[in-house]
Amino acid sequence: MNYNFEKLLKTAKFQDLEKWIYESVCEAARNMTKELLEELDKFLQQTRDTKRYVNKQKRKTTIKTVYGEVEYIRHMYYDRKTGHHVYLLDEKLQMEKIGTVSANLAQVIAEAAVEMPYRKAAELISQTTGQTISSHGAWNVVQKIGEEIGKEEEIILNEMEEETTRGETESPIIFLEADGVYLNIQKNKKKAKSQEMKLATVYSGWSDDGKKLVNKKVLAGMAGSTKFNSKTEALIQSVFYIEADQVRVLNGDGAAWISNTYNPERIFQLDRFHIVKKIRGCIKHKKISSRILEKMMSGDYEGGLQDIETYINSIDDDQHKTDLKNAKDLYRYLSNNIDGLPRWQEQIKKMGIDLKAPEGQIYKNMGVQENQNCSLITNRMKGRKMRWSVGGADNLAKIIYTRENGDLEKIIEKYDGEIILPENYVKEIKSLSADKVKKVIGKGSKWVDIMQAGVPALGSPVGNYTDALRALSLGIQDM
Repeated sequence: MNYNFEKLLKTAKFQDLEKWIYESVCEAARNMTKELLEELDKFLQQTRDTKRYVNKQKRKTTIKTVYGEVEYIRHMYYDRKTGHHVYLLDEKLQMEKIGTVSANLAQVIAEAAVEMPYRKAAELISQTTGQTISSHGAWNVVQKIGEEIGKEEEIILNEMEEETTRGETESPIIFLEADGVYLNIQKNKKKAKSQEMKLATVYSGWSDDGKKLVNKKVLAGMAGSTKFNSKTEALIQSVFYIEADQVRVLNGDGAAWISNTYNPERIFQLDRFHIVKKIRGCIKHKKISSRILEKMMSGDYEGGLQDIETYINSIDDDQHKTDLKNAKDLYRYLSNNIDGLPRWQEQIKKMGIDLKAPEGQIYKNMGVQENQNCSLITNRMKGRKMRWSVGGADNLAKIIYTRENGDLEKIIEKYDGEIILPENYVKEIKSLSADKVKKVIGKGSKWVDIMQAGVPALGSPVGNYTDALRALSLGIQDM
């Protein structure tokens, strides 16, 4: 390739060069993909079982990839055995599952949507892939993936109800933490109401350095209490081998939907974060709140409750009605959850249970939900201006927790046949091949003048890849 280096140094910026090269590479990738698919289709046409597959016609189709939209032509056949029309290329490459969005592109969109608003996600996709997409296009992909994750939830729920669940992970104890996050839900253009999104985290202990949860799985969604608790139990049973003498420990803030879990034979611990938050929020007198908090954390629960009662009796209800109300709320909150005030270790000790952590694990104090997992939701979905539909919030939450569980790629690969992006959600792709630069950048483009020869992959037939195509086609019968 020959360049006019003098002109390049005078007029070009690396930023422009980088962008041009990236677009050129995307163009080359689209051309290579088109040629590869059509060569593979030709090979299948030549080597097919002619007695079974009758060649009917060629049809044009497209697929949206991480490097842009690829248009190609493949043969359609009549299958005498099944009586159906088929595309052998689609079957061999499992492209019947892809629809109009490739699995790779769908995952890129989902990953971006987890981290940022749909508008910014669409901008990022458009800037970093060869596919330009609208914000609603990104939203649409998220809804499709979320719906498929919902189907997966129903599968494991049905397996539990039919008693066919077979979790394989053995553990003497199963820890469960649950909490809720309130989101602004769309009511109309002027008003919004709050609705709770439920979250659950299940695990079997901590790594021996105490930094990582072992066998951690997360669940989140907008389902009602009964449904969500059933899904949580189904998740537990899909992961863990359930035994009669297995210990269950539940950590939560005392909300009714948390206390009323699917499994009634569990040990309940009132979450320490919420105890501290409640005491400090309800009693503004720092010395009194500190004394109550010290007693609660040291295990003197009756003494802490007695101090609250004493404080209540000392308040002038005429002058400090709010303080009185808050103190009474605190007393009621702690006394109603008095069985959950002792840490889970204290409770199992009183029950005469002696647990030894498996090799490579340790047991310690619970309380990961607020810090680790609620932040997964709050960082993305809470904000003054954010308003959600119930379905939209539910689907995004499903992607967030599935990604956290490390299962997002598997779900997309399994169900990507349903991820179809409407054409009106995809903007025109800009292909900056050498002969189009003038049209896109303008007449007299510096790149036209600087580059005296085109990029080989763009300026010559894609037959440059013939050897590679032949090599790949040789093994297609084993696919």
